[in-house]
Amino acid sequence: MWFMSVTQALIAAGGKGKRMQNMDMYVPGCKSLFKLQNKPLIFWNVLSLYNAGIKDVIVVCDNKLNLEHLTMYLDELKPLFDSFIYLQDPGFSTTAMIPTWCNKHLHAEFIYTFGHAIFSDSHYRAIIKKKSKNNIVVSEFKNPIKKSRYFFKIDKEEVHLGYPLCIDKKTITKLEENNFSTSKVILNHIENETLERVISVLPIESNIATEMISALSMYDDYIKEKMAKYIYV
Repeated sequence: MWFMSVTQALIAAGGKGKRMQNMDMYVPGCKSLFKLQNKPLIFWNVLSLYNAGIKDVIVVCDNKLNLEHLTMYLDELKPLFDSFIYLQDPGFSTTAMIPTWCNKHLHAEFIYTFGHAIFSDSHYRAIIKKKSKNNIVVSEFKNPIKKSRYFFKIDKEEVHLGYPLCIDKKTITKLEENNFSTSKVILNHIENETLERVISVLPIESNIATEMISALSMYDDYIKEKMAKYIYV
């Protein structure tokens, strides 16, 4: 039996939000800083992680401006956690390289998620529960806003997969061996029948403004229902 509990989350929060700004959506840096209820998306996602039992958080961004904004909003949440650290990476072509870069800070198993989406605490708990010694756990989206970058056929069924993931340090090695292709690593686990999926009721992380607009109302409803005490007028 596998009893290790996942208590750490790695959050990627980089970029410049250019595709959002091109649609007249103001973002003061990366997409994770887009505001709902006067707080950035990443604030609410970190709260979901806390409510799911996560005790250690690593937030990785790619420039000084993003780092300054992130600390301004997230520092009030730091006392909730045993460990909460910020790291500024040198800027990578793919977020799949981030776990390798910060490997020394990572637990044997961890959640890997993005700051520019919100997922429920129940979703995080479900992917943690399904993690075992030899598998990886991915999120599945039944009615995605867009065709997922991670689109596969499993048992002749079309599935849309994406972040957040629950992975381990063996997954980091596999990413390195596969030129940091998350899709190839997922395919390998599908072939070996070591892939677990958990359906998310909230939409997949978004890449352009039209997708984000479609997701915002669902995120807003979730915040009002689950995190009302953190809403400040």
